[in-house]
Amino acid sequence: MKTQRHFWFKNDNARTEAEQIRTVVVNLDCTVQLLDCQIAAEELKTQQFDPSSLAYPKHARSLAAQRDNLNVTIVALEKKLGLIRKGGKDRNDNGLTVKKRSYSNTAASTDRHGW
Repeated sequence: MKTQRHFWFKNDNARTEAEQIRTVVVNLDCTVQLLDCQIAAEELKTQQFDPSSLAYPKHARSLAAQRDNLNVTIVALEKKLGLIRKGGKDRNDNGLTVKKRSYSNTAASTDRHGW
């Protein structure tokens, strides 16, 4: 009987952790979309759209770096979520498929996660 309760406890922990990760990913994705909008507004304001240009605004570069860092974090969290869904059996599984994220200035799809 103790083993069975312990088993359910593990499942509840995994479910709770997965829900928390999903919430964080959704919130980070919203932040990425806001950053994309801010970058686009800065580009429109300065009429500089090429990040490799010397005239490209520093604020837009800074926002793009923040957005890229958040995208990397989202990918890492999605990998962790995939491991939780698999049951955490193969923690070092390199064959895990995670949807690729776009690092462009376009807004991400809202239904990408399928939740």
